[in-house]
Amino acid sequence: MSQLAPAVIGRLTPNTSSNEPLPFDGRQLITFTDARQGTARHAANIQVASERSYIRSFLYHFVQERPLPDQERLGEIQARIERLRASGDPVLMSMIPELEAQRRAASGEAKPKSWKAMVARLADQETVASFLKDVWQPREESFGEAKRLAEFLLYREIMRRPVKANSAETLGLVQLLMPQDVGETSLPHAASKLGLGLGDWRDLLRLLLTHFVRTNVILDFPARQWMRWIDRRQSQISVQRRRDRNAPSSKFVRFWPGPYGKSPTRVVRLLLQGLALDIRDRAVQDEVEELFDAAWTAFLRHMTATQDGGYRFRLSDLYVAPLENAFWCPITRRIVDTTFRGLSP
Repeated sequence: MSQLAPAVIGRLTPNTSSNEPLPFDGRQLITFTDARQGTARHAANIQVASERSYIRSFLYHFVQERPLPDQERLGEIQARIERLRASGDPVLMSMIPELEAQRRAASGEAKPKSWKAMVARLADQETVASFLKDVWQPREESFGEAKRLAEFLLYREIMRRPVKANSAETLGLVQLLMPQDVGETSLPHAASKLGLGLGDWRDLLRLLLTHFVRTNVILDFPARQWMRWIDRRQSQISVQRRRDRNAPSSKFVRFWPGPYGKSPTRVVRLLLQGLALDIRDRAVQDEVEELFDAAWTAFLRHMTATQDGGYRFRLSDLYVAPLENAFWCPITRRIVDTTFRGLSP
């Protein structure tokens, strides 16, 4: 019913008699179930599903925003491209890719937008600032602030990437980008030693973000107030670079991935498979360890220190962008925005 309700209510007649704005323009839908427990569960599920559907719609439209195309500039670039192609000169034709990039920019290409800008835009929406605030403020006093509520709603949707369930990411509505994807980034020496290019390095950072940091909820946010509304079974974790053998173990601490140990993490295994490396080779272990040291340094500038000596990543440092090209995972049958050399994580 939570999937059917939005489609059904969208076909109902809006309430035009009210002088005040109403959720969904005043459309109303009554549902029925013959069990009290089912009714309670059904009511909660419909509310959550409607909120998440709204957030997914917002995310898609937000990242798709782009400036109007410059038609005059487009015409000039297209004319130059046609002249270069007609010349048949290989030297002149080598300039075409650069002109095509200029054409994409002039056509109003959607650019990555910061997490903070996304939160501010969502907080300004009447649905959040008025309707949803009335729903959530009695549950959690801090949600009386629109920006706080907006960030919570975004965290609930994209805090983790589910393996098989639907989310804004698995539906291909949005893509999360590291700051290294947006700004100028140099290739670490450890990456070049293993034959990685700049694209491989950026893919590795995104894979670490998705399949280690976010999967383990190594995130800096008010978990005590938010997690009971997101997932009570999940705990907030901190990460440390290396294990201290003298320190007591804790289920709330993870250690940064590396080649050592009996069971390397998913990202390490993916790297080894993509580069066809033998983990039993001591020299390979040292080079991979150096690579993940460089990745740790890249992440550290976007992390907040915790009292237990660990760190947590700030999602507020990320960017969002439309997903232009993606992969189809044959195992989970879901859209994957990042692979490592064509290998699905």
